[in-house]
Amino acid sequence: MTLYKYLDPNLKIIFNSLEIRFTQPEFFNDPFESFPFIQQLITKDKFDNLLASEFSEDDSNKFIKENIAATLNENFPLLTPGQRVEIENNPELIDYLKLQFPEFISNAKEILTQSSNDKWLKLSTTIKERINNNFGILCLSETNDNLIMWAHYANSHKGFLIGFDSNNTFFNQKISQTDTIRFVKPITYANKRSPLTLLKENISEDDAGEELISQLFFTKSRHWEGEKEWRMILPLKDSSRVENERYLFKVPENAITEVIFGCKMQQKEKEKILDVIKKNKKLSHIKIKEAKLSFGEFSLSITDM
Repeated sequence: MTLYKYLDPNLKIIFNSLEIRFTQPEFFNDPFESFPFIQQLITKDKFDNLLASEFSEDDSNKFIKENIAATLNENFPLLTPGQRVEIENNPELIDYLKLQFPEFISNAKEILTQSSNDKWLKLSTTIKERINNNFGILCLSETNDNLIMWAHYANSHKGFLIGFDSNNTFFNQKISQTDTIRFVKPITYANKRSPLTLLKENISEDDAGEELISQLFFTKSRHWEGEKEWRMILPLKDSSRVENERYLFKVPENAITEVIFGCKMQQKEKEKILDVIKKNKKLSHIKIKEAKLSFGEFSLSITDM
C-alpha cells in the first residue's frame, strides 16, 4: 500500500537530506491528541487481589515504619538519631498504627477506584507531557486527493505529496513481538472517547499496554475520518538529528515511491525537487505526478507528468 505525506513546498529539503520529521503531539491541531480519558486508576477487584497477593504482614510493618520515619523527618528535624530510632521502634505506637491500617487501606481503595475526578485529569495531563518529551509521530494518509488536506497540510495546494511504500522495512521497526509503536498502523475513528482503567482484573500487562497505546496514539474523533490516517510512533531519542525542536529520522531511498505536485505549486518549486531527484541515482525510481482540477466535479485527478 502507498501512504502519503502532505507537505508544504518549503519542506522539499527532505530530498536533500532524506530525513522526515516525527512530530510531538503538542504541535498537532487536535487538542485531544495523546490525552487519555482516564476514568479509573484501578478496579476494586484488582485492588483486592493485589492487596492479598502482594502485601504481607511484613510489608505492612515496613510500610508503617517508613511512614513514621518520613513523618519524623518532615516535622521533627531536630531529633537526634537515637531519638528517631526509639520512636520508630516504639511497640505501642506501631500497634496503634496497625489498628488504623485497615482504615488507611479502605481510604486508599476508595480514592484509587474512584471514577473520573480531578486527580485523573491531572494524571492525563502528566501523561501527555511525558509523551511530548519522549515520542514523535509520523502521520500519513491512504488518500492523495483530499481537497481539505491539500489545503491544510500542503499550503493551499501549493505544496506536494510524498508517496511511501508501507511495506518497506522502515515502516516496521518492531524490537519485539509485543512492540506496539514502531510500525505503521491505521487510526481508529470513534464517536466517543473510550474510558480507560489503567489496572483491571482479567487482562494481561501486554493487553493493558496495547489498550493504552491505542487510546493515546491511534484513536481519534470521527470528525477526522476523511483523512484516512495511518501512524508510526518512534522514540525521539532515536532521531538522526534535532533542528529547532524538529526531530528528524533518516528515510531509505527505496521507501519513497512517488511525488505528487499540488495543482497550485509554482513551477520553480517543482523544478527544485525534480533537479534533486535527477541528481541522485538512488531516487531514479520515483514516479512524478501532479494534481489537476477535475472539470465537472469538485475533485482532483492525479496524473503522470
